[in-house]
Amino acid sequence: MSEDQDLWEEIYKTILTIPTKAKIPLHIARERDIPTPPVGIGKALFGLPVIVFEPQGAVFRGQYVSHSQFTSEDGEEVWVIRLGLFSIMAVFVDEYTDTRVYYPFAENGVLTAVSPQIIEWMQRGRDNYGRRFAGYFECVGNFRVGFVECLKSDILYLDMVSQGKLPLILIDKYRILRTLPPSQLIEEFASLHYALREMIRLKARYEREIRRLKMQAMIRESEYVTLKKDVDELWSIIRTLLTENRRLREELERRDIRERFREVGIETYRSLTDSLERTIRELQDLFDRVTSVRERLEEIVRPVMAPTAPAPMPSPKEEEKEEEKEERAGGGKERGRFLRLRGGGGR
Repeated sequence: MSEDQDLWEEIYKTILTIPTKAKIPLHIARERDIPTPPVGIGKALFGLPVIVFEPQGAVFRGQYVSHSQFTSEDGEEVWVIRLGLFSIMAVFVDEYTDTRVYYPFAENGVLTAVSPQIIEWMQRGRDNYGRRFAGYFECVGNFRVGFVECLKSDILYLDMVSQGKLPLILIDKYRILRTLPPSQLIEEFASLHYALREMIRLKARYEREIRRLKMQAMIRESEYVTLKKDVDELWSIIRTLLTENRRLREELERRDIRERFREVGIETYRSLTDSLERTIRELQDLFDRVTSVRERLEEIVRPVMAPTAPAPMPSPKEEEKEEEKEERAGGGKERGRFLRLRGGGGR
């Protein structure tokens, strides 16, 4: 048998004997008509499911709470078993806040899926959250569901039940199972018990796996949210950088164009300056040639074109005296003037 099977076997053997072995008290919630904590054999039977075999079949009547006994007229011992439906809770205490936390250890007489983890916490002394085991169990529920009266001899395998080897109370009031060989009944029950144990073990493993997967999913979801936020921030930064890069590229292009224009202007200015200087030199050479030609012409033309002395012109007074003489001379003078005038006109 593997270690895991040994652990489960130990769990089922000690489902209700843990308080006795570990000296852990079993508290019962104080309500109206609640029995006192079990003593004696009641400690081994407390909380176990009670199954009564009737002609119509096996019937679950409830969980063992307590019993009273008396002797019948035939001298047989009769048990009156009190039944209930309740849960057995493991109590852990937070040392800082002094609050109590209740973990379900058994429901309706059957261990819960978290009971192996609770046993591990009990052995360790604390749960996974640092809460300390209080050192006792508490039972909460209905402790007055009904009663079952039977002979003590009708309780099958009571010694095995009291030793923790059989975790349920089988009552055969109508002696239905007495015709079957006890070994066959034990084998069938053992197989069913083993199947139930395996199903509970698988359930506990699956629940642990589900919790682990849920935790991983929560972690991945938080990582996704964080990464999405980082990606959004990075994308915003990239958009800003792209905009700034575009602006800088446009500015560089404008500067390059201006620089090219400036270089072209400088080259044009230099070429124009060189052309003007060349033109000025040519004009200066031409002016020098023209000046030299002019000077040469002046030297040649000056002797030829020298001016002669003009004839002396009569003064105005002499002309007036001449006219007075002509007037004194009479008509001849006038006739001559007339002829002269006519002649002048004829010309």
